Amino acid sequence: MAGIDFRLPGTDRPLNGPEAWITGVLRNFQETTKTLGFAIDRLVLRIAPKSGQDPDYQIQTADGEDAAAYSGETHELLHDDITVHIEEKDLSDQSFTAEQVKDWLNVINGEGTPGGQIDPILSDSWTEGDVSDSRG
Repeated sequence: MAGIDFRLPGTDRPLNGPEAWITGVLRNFQETTKTLGFAIDRLVLRIAPKSGQDPDYQIQTADGEDAAAYSGETHELLHDDITVHIEEKDLSDQSFTAEQVKDWLNVINGEGTPGGQIDPILSDSWTEGDVSDSRG
């Protein structure tokens, strides 16, 4: 989506293509579950903010013991050897779950964050009245 100025938490530059970057990260969450053998809810994302406008990132277990490092430009593994991680000093202190990353995609797509108001057409009440009628 052109014209979106989306910045990742802890970064000062907007992503070149936020929707493509976030979609690539979500795809790699799935790949990492297969590669490392952990459920997706046991994995977190850490960003390497100094690596460029579309930063490299690491998907890892919460303790950081097992991880896969990815290029932010290509979304391919950074190293042929998956045991090679991004150096700790180059990673952000913050970590994000797959659900939080999905929330970023929702924000980019104008859907808001979870717990917000549901568009009437997406709720059961859409058949009960005319949503354009201000009388309710």
